[in-house]
Amino acid sequence: MLISKIDINPLWFGEAYWLRWMGVVALVSVCGVFGRWGAERAVAFTLGATAGVLTFHWLHKGIVMVLDNPSKPPPKSLGVRAFIRYPLILGLIVLVFSTELLPVMGVVAGLFVPAAGILAASVGQLFVDLGRR
Repeated sequence: MLISKIDINPLWFGEAYWLRWMGVVALVSVCGVFGRWGAERAVAFTLGATAGVLTFHWLHKGIVMVLDNPSKPPPKSLGVRAFIRYPLILGLIVLVFSTELLPVMGVVAGLFVPAAGILAASVGQLFVDLGRR
């Protein structure tokens, strides 16, 4: 098996690298969208992916901050970022829908990049773990 011959650090697939996986998924997907449907949908997808990854980063950073030191009260900026996540995404979709400059479905598809990045990292971790047995 090819994976067993290569020494891959299994931590590369952990949650610390999820943002990198999301970036890779976004980059590959934007290239595919651009090649298949053109620049307008690629820009819409990029906008959605950026909003999705940014809001995921805020959420993940807040959860890590709270879980690392549960006795310390969370900073106020954490609450603000947690509250702003959904209005930001909804505002982006409403803005794109009302201006009709970009396709709304491209933005919505880009919002799924965080889920796809975590899925890619999980599948990679699965193959690395199976290759070590």
